[in-house]
Amino acid sequence: MDLDPTINENDDGNIVVAWRSRRNGRYEIFSKVFDGSSWSAQANLTNSKAEDLYPYLGRRAGGRMMLAWSSSRAGGGYEVFVSIHHDTGWTAPARMTRHYLNDNYPALIALPGGRIMLVWHREYPDKSTTMWYRLYDGNAWTMEEPLIDSIPTRRLNYVAGLSAEDGELWLTYTEFDRNVLLRQRDKGTWLQEIPLPPTGGVNQYSRITKTSDGWIWIAYHSTRNGNTDIYAQRSRYPVLMGVSSPFDRAPNGVRLDASYPNPACPVTRIGFHLPRSGNVRLEVFDLLGRTVRVLADVIMDQDSHVVTWDGRDDNGVSVKPGVYFYRLTMGRQARVRKMVVTSR
Repeated sequence: MDLDPTINENDDGNIVVAWRSRRNGRYEIFSKVFDGSSWSAQANLTNSKAEDLYPYLGRRAGGRMMLAWSSSRAGGGYEVFVSIHHDTGWTAPARMTRHYLNDNYPALIALPGGRIMLVWHREYPDKSTTMWYRLYDGNAWTMEEPLIDSIPTRRLNYVAGLSAEDGELWLTYTEFDRNVLLRQRDKGTWLQEIPLPPTGGVNQYSRITKTSDGWIWIAYHSTRNGNTDIYAQRSRYPVLMGVSSPFDRAPNGVRLDASYPNPACPVTRIGFHLPRSGNVRLEVFDLLGRTVRVLADVIMDQDSHVVTWDGRDDNGVSVKPGVYFYRLTMGRQARVRKMVVTSR
């Protein structure tokens, strides 16, 4: 039985696929390499007498490929191990956790500055769970730290990641009820969890990527009506499209400025700059991604513009105090910022 494939590009530009395979009564990690013309023979990457599960291939920007997985080789539970690929092959497995608990579902996330983050799911004897992480700068690993605090009433599973951008970190995981979720960190603060639209199935093993136009795509396998298939969907939530400052301020890029005043009480002005003439759409969303107000959907000239929002929705009703997002879209470019609305 072959499960849990993971794929990445190695140091030579070749494609590497790894997976866990049950052979000789236990799971081990195997891989194959595609050099552009043919696939190599299978290679056993772990070759242990223990259970090796949940492989994840990652790579630092400009750095070596790394493999993370969960293994029972240390005894007393599952621990996370990492191996780094060099010219002579893979290094000996390095044990990353030492708590004799159940540390599973590791993920390797590339960060700015050539660093890489190792994230994993930890389950305690009382079934409460946390997410933990360690950072690698090319020379050494930091000590482990909690990424998401313990939540005893539910179980977080199947960690996956996306490279950080502009100080943000994106993660997707599933809860005990198996709904795929996303979470975002903006300047060190975790924002609220955003559940994806319900699919009517049992969703697992999600992976995500962010496209050049700012949308988040999620792929996962889902069991519906007794059948398990692969699904993909695009997130419609603006909160998942990036909230950072500054945005792209290149001469050929769309710029979206911070609203003023912020907090709005409740009127605020939103400024932006267009590098060329074209159709522009400016919208306000609530935390659940629902459109509150379309402020503009017209053709505008190349220039700086300011649009005023009076704190009302499209029906003319004053919105409730809270956090809102506004998104500027022009062609394939999209910019999003956050603002707070207070009571009148």
